[in-house]
Amino acid sequence: MMPHPERLTAVFEAAVLHEPAEREAYLREACEGDADLRQQVEALLVDVERPALIDSPVGEAVVELLGDDSAVVIGKRLGPYQVDSLLGVGGGFIKVPVLNAWCGVPLRAAAATSAFMIGVTASSGAMIYYGHGDMQPQLAAAAVIGVEMGSAAGFRLAVRLRGAWLKLLLAAVLFVVAALMLMRTA
Repeated sequence: MMPHPERLTAVFEAAVLHEPAEREAYLREACEGDADLRQQVEALLVDVERPALIDSPVGEAVVELLGDDSAVVIGKRLGPYQVDSLLGVGGGFIKVPVLNAWCGVPLRAAAATSAFMIGVTASSGAMIYYGHGDMQPQLAAAAVIGVEMGSAAGFRLAVRLRGAWLKLLLAAVLFVVAALMLMRTA
């Protein structure tokens, strides 16, 4: 017989509050011979005791996902994810249209918001990589110069183009990104 969900929840929540050494006695009393209830509570408690992947340092998480201690290589898969770069591929190509179409944010403001979010994320990630000695300052400087040049060119272009042309340009870029992603998975 399946235990009542409210009883299962109550017993489980109370069991979590007990120290592991005290749980056996608590479960014996709380379950009162209801083997199904006890089995379900114990199954839930196993997941509570198991450390979450996100709680472990990045290196340990990578080893657990890869099954070995091989280096993370661009293009390698980690579970369902593919490593595209050390700083990752942002969701800017999704955020901008969503902010514009569904949230009503003007296209220029949506692009600026996306760029700011990517900048914050990339900066914090770069500091971590640099702190661990995993980043070469010369390559980072070249990337920063390229981003700055692209930002300046994009700003000049955005000022000269009407909103409708920017939307068409964004649509073309999204189409190219989608095509590249499809070719990569094929």
